[in-house]
Amino acid sequence: MRLADSETVDYLSLEKGSGTIVATLVDDFVGTGEIERLALLQKKLNRYFDFIESGEIYQQLTRSTGSQVSRGSRVRISIVAKQELVGEGQRFLRHAEEAAKDANVELAFKVVPA
Repeated sequence: MRLADSETVDYLSLEKGSGTIVATLVDDFVGTGEIERLALLQKKLNRYFDFIESGEIYQQLTRSTGSQVSRGSRVRISIVAKQELVGEGQRFLRHAEEAAKDANVELAFKVVPA
């Protein structure tokens, strides 16, 4: 389960055209344990914010693309989930969006059914 692996950034890419750095977080949680899912999501999101704030994201992208990636580049955390967030999950997502905005990071959430 990728969501449970809080130390790993699942996917990292540069968006063609805009040059936006996209760090994709895979929320593959399936089940009814909303509290468990949100705890895992929070832990993994914190890792992503640390990855961005430390500058590690730029270093890793520079290594993988072979060209310099500027610290001024736009960054988006894209959460790709198997299930919608409901109830407390929606409140969590709004809070995470505000935290991302404060860090000058865009946050996107998308459900991709299996």
